[in-house]
Amino acid sequence: MTVHTDLTIRKTLHVDAPLERAFEVFTDGVAEWWPFETHSIEGSAQPELQLQWREGGVNGELVDGELKPWYDVLAYEPPARVLMRWRVNPEKPATQVEVTFASEGDGTRVELTHSGWEAYGEDEGGGYDSYNSGWDTVLGFYVEHLAA
Repeated sequence: MTVHTDLTIRKTLHVDAPLERAFEVFTDGVAEWWPFETHSIEGSAQPELQLQWREGGVNGELVDGELKPWYDVLAYEPPARVLMRWRVNPEKPATQVEVTFASEGDGTRVELTHSGWEAYGEDEGGGYDSYNSGWDTVLGFYVEHLAA
């Protein structure tokens, strides 16, 4: 097991898109770029989604008509910030994902922070390590989609 002293995942990227578009594609457009086959509950290519982008909204995957929540929207501040209580695996403690967007040069700086891994106790290594590399993959799809 890897021992981590800072249990916060931080990812920063620059996208060649205006602030409003970067935010809109990340939120409302998530179904167009998220790699569902490798990064979803059921692993289906194009799941049916429930997206409620508002404070208090619950977003997730509908499986046989039943909602499998991914996250709750704690803060929704277009086009600057979204904060989510991340609960993809109901057998594990929830964590928090915050994504901020800021104009930078000709594009937008996107910063993702995934915290709360302390709640995993000694089991944090598997979740933290998996998400740390997983966010690189997921955000790569986001950047590619914006560039297309």
